[in-house]
Amino acid sequence: MTTMTLNAAVDRINERAGQVDWRRVFLVALMVLPFLLFYVARLVVRAVGWVLAWLWAAGMEGWAAAGPKAGAP
Repeated sequence: MTTMTLNAAVDRINERAGQVDWRRVFLVALMVLPFLLFYVARLVVRAVGWVLAWLWAAGMEGWAAAGPKAGAP
C-alpha cells in the first residue's frame, strides 16, 4: 500500500469518526449493560441447577446403595 492510499484511508476514517452520534453510543452502551448482567445471571442459574441436579442424583444413588437390597433376607 502506498503512502497516498494510506493517507486517503486515514482521512476517510477521521471523517467518519467525526460523524459519530455520542448519544446513540451512550444509549447502546446503556442497553448492553442489562443484557450482559442477565446473560451472566442465566449462566449462573444454569450452573447452579446442574450442580443441584448432580447432587440430587448422587444422593439418590447413595440412598439406594445404603438401603436394603432386593431379595435380601
